[in-house]
Amino acid sequence: MARSIPITVRLNEGQIGEIAGMAKRSNKTPSRVTSELVDEGLRMRRFPGISFTDGAAGRRATLSGTGLDVWEVALVHRDCSSRSEDTLAVIPQVSPAQLALALAYADSFPDEIDAWLSETAKAPVEWKKAFPTLRSDS
Repeated sequence: MARSIPITVRLNEGQIGEIAGMAKRSNKTPSRVTSELVDEGLRMRRFPGISFTDGAAGRRATLSGTGLDVWEVALVHRDCSSRSEDTLAVIPQVSPAQLALALAYADSFPDEIDAWLSETAKAPVEWKKAFPTLRSDS
C-alpha cells in the first residue's frame, strides 16, 4: 500500500455521520473509511461502469448492471483463452464495451484481481479447514 499523506478536508455533518456509521459497522477508523471512499470514487471516475459491492467475502469491484464481479469476468475470459467472442458467448449479459471495461480494470489492478482469483481457486479441503462446519453436497 502506498504511503498515506494527511490532508485537511471539509465535510458536512451528514457526511461525517455517514462515515462514522460506516467506520463503526466495519470496525475501521473514520480516516480509513474516508480513504477507501476516495479510492473507490477515483476508480469509478476512471472506469465508468465499475461499482463496488459489499458481500460476505468482502468488498469488490463489480461490473454495473450485470451482477458480475470484475474478477468473475476476468476468470471467464481467461478460461476462454482470452478470446472475447468466446467470453461474450459464455456471459451474454456482458456487452463488448463492458467486457473491455472489466478487462481494463483488471489490467490496472492485477493484485486485487489475482487475490480474488487465488481465493476462489482454493481446494475444497482448504475451505473445510477454514470453515469446519461447511457442508459439501458432492
